Amino acid sequence: MGEILRRYGGPLTGGILGLTAFWLLALVVLPFCGLMWLDRAYLPGATAKFGARLVFFLFATIWACDSFAYYVGKNLGRHKLAPEVSPKKTIEGAIGGFAGSLLVAAIASSLFLREFRPVEAAIVGGLASSAGQLGDLVESMFKRAAGVKDSGVFLPGHGGFYDRVDSLLFAVPVLCGAILLKMTT
Repeated sequence: MGEILRRYGGPLTGGILGLTAFWLLALVVLPFCGLMWLDRAYLPGATAKFGARLVFFLFATIWACDSFAYYVGKNLGRHKLAPEVSPKKTIEGAIGGFAGSLLVAAIASSLFLREFRPVEAAIVGGLASSAGQLGDLVESMFKRAAGVKDSGVFLPGHGGFYDRVDSLLFAVPVLCGAILLKMTT
């Protein structure tokens, strides 16, 4: 985000302060608060370590989505997903990422998240990973609009710190919603 803001002249010029504060709150602060809430989440009948397992579940599904999307897109991708925003992403890769997250989420429910049936976990993991893919596209859109290749210089070779967490920031609210629904049923 730092490179994007610098490109537009910084947060204090051109009335961008309010917009910067909004995006910082909406795209960074609230999802990280949600991540902390997930870590402390409790379901009746769940063990005390339920929250930590939820966070690991989220990371596992996001990583599976990214890995499967990359592998399938690189080897089978023919149709561009959003060429104006992210020219290397393909529809086949997005589908592969979604399928990989379903698989990993279902396996996770069998291995360490037994509070969810495999079908429930697959649905939640699939929705969270889809939100994560959207987050990745939104971040790419920000970079394209700013005319920069990377969102920052903090992690050289990785596109910046925001590139490493963009999927997570969009997936956290989905998982929080799923847990709230599970708590009420």
